[in-house]
Amino acid sequence: MSAAVMSAGSFPVSIRRGWSPLRAASQAAERLRPATGVANASDKPATSARDVGDILSPDGVLLDLQARSKRSVLALIAHRLAMQAGLRSGEVLAALLRREGLGPTFIGNGVALPHARIKGITRPEVVLARLRDPVSPRTPNGEVVDLVLAILWPAHQSGFVPTLARSWRLLRRPGLADDLRRSGSAEEICALIRWAEQRP
Repeated sequence: MSAAVMSAGSFPVSIRRGWSPLRAASQAAERLRPATGVANASDKPATSARDVGDILSPDGVLLDLQARSKRSVLALIAHRLAMQAGLRSGEVLAALLRREGLGPTFIGNGVALPHARIKGITRPEVVLARLRDPVSPRTPNGEVVDLVLAILWPAHQSGFVPTLARSWRLLRRPGLADDLRRSGSAEEICALIRWAEQRP
């Protein structure tokens, strides 16, 4: 991504317009209510959210992921999250599926935001997957998903809900999802997310 584009005062590629404020963080958090069955613990009060760009690394970006179903997508993502977190894949997948059982984490425009709390880790882990072929998460209007941002959070660490709300707002920004679809590398995707998070 060129310095000229980054300093132009507008989003790179297609993110060139401002956006209206989306629903309040509390409303976003309510829609993406986290699972509590993994750790059976409520979120502690948090003073601030984490930027996913500060957590996501190129190793956590899966490009052109091949999967035929929502479950297989989650299984592949769980495997990568488990590798990053030092956990068993089955444990992570079970946590993600438990949350999905509470309601879909599809947020619109082909994007899903699966998430779970889990014991045994001391820092959050993030994976972003871009699917080669969209899959259907059985949304009411029949939309499909081709971008997935998954967040795994320590069971007793605060900040989970506000981080989900911040991530929801980020991924709903006009043009960002399309730019992520066009990005040519994991490094470019990480840079794009960090840059977008720095914009007002």
